[in-house]
Amino acid sequence: MKPRLTFIINRKIRQRKNILRQIEQFFFDYPKIIVQTEYRYHAMLLAEQLAESSDFIISVGGDGTLNELVNGLMFLPESQRDRLILGALPAGTGNDLTRALKIGFDLNKLKYLIDNRLYKNISIGHIDYVTTYGKKAERYFVNVADVGLGAETVKLINFSPKLISGNMKFIVSAMQVFMTFKYPYVKVIADTVQWQGRITIVAVANSQFFAGGLGIAPGISVFEPMFKLVLVEDIPMSEFVKNIPNLRKAKVLDHPKVHYFVAKSLIIEPLEERPVYLEADGEFLGVTPARFRIIPNKLKFLTDYQGA
Repeated sequence: MKPRLTFIINRKIRQRKNILRQIEQFFFDYPKIIVQTEYRYHAMLLAEQLAESSDFIISVGGDGTLNELVNGLMFLPESQRDRLILGALPAGTGNDLTRALKIGFDLNKLKYLIDNRLYKNISIGHIDYVTTYGKKAERYFVNVADVGLGAETVKLINFSPKLISGNMKFIVSAMQVFMTFKYPYVKVIADTVQWQGRITIVAVANSQFFAGGLGIAPGISVFEPMFKLVLVEDIPMSEFVKNIPNLRKAKVLDHPKVHYFVAKSLIIEPLEERPVYLEADGEFLGVTPARFRIIPNKLKFLTDYQGA
């Protein structure tokens, strides 16, 4: 008996109709549900609603769609979540997690993984934070969360979606943010390190890439039971631009103001009154203080990736 498939498709992806047709044709003899999102966070709700009738739930979109599915699944009872396998067919502009796991838009490969139930357990991150309205909230993430420049750039992109499009939108938008950027003064309290000062960005990484292909955290993967904490002190825009090629290659940056640590939990606190913004997986969340913790081996993810 063939497994039950659910494809949750971000309605904003390019060539959406063509992708829908390909999925229908390729999996014509599988019991399946194909549904498109209609509004922000709809994928989260769909994951909860359709989990009972699914063996595999496949995200068709980018990192934001995948993030919503992860959050939807985490609201399920553990017994129900444990029998599900989450997968991804990358069709967004970011696709950073699938980039790290070398997953492309390949229906043949997807079918092979499904038929052979090839999956690995992945770790996910959890954040307790504060919304911009002052309410306490929580969120799970699978890729990278950060405060500082990245979060302010995501805020600009999320609330000005027509400003620029394509894979370069983060870098171009970050340069725009840099023009008026005021380096936040924060305190970082992790289980492995404590630090305070002015920062460009503090990234809490569960995987290597963010922002459409910038390798902010070389060497970390979703299969490990810890974060890589990347702390970048106050650097000028020229230094940021200079290091973009190295970030694209996921190289460790040899710079006196760039620091790498590992941690299983940490808190980021603001040390001044103005807000310090927070984002995760390309979605603007709110402000600090924020508490992060790793949850090891929490979800089954469709992959045969042989890396660490």
